[in-house]
Amino acid sequence: MSLRLVTSLLLLTIIHVVLISHAPGVEAFCLGDCIDIYSQGCSGFVGRGACGGGSNIQCCYLPRSGINKRNSLTIGH
Repeated sequence: MSLRLVTSLLLLTIIHVVLISHAPGVEAFCLGDCIDIYSQGCSGFVGRGACGGGSNIQCCYLPRSGINKRNSLTIGH
């Protein structure tokens, strides 16, 4: 391939990746569990993923611990 074609393809790839990663409403796939961060614990990394819901619904990228951080039934008791 010619140098011009390789350079053009590289530039288009970089622009595409930058636009996809910064586009509003575009979120990465959740490769773990979608959890409610206010009521469920996560033993791994928590970040935004394609979980939907409100801001409290996040993606737990490693298996969650199963231990609730807070439980609405036990708070204050």
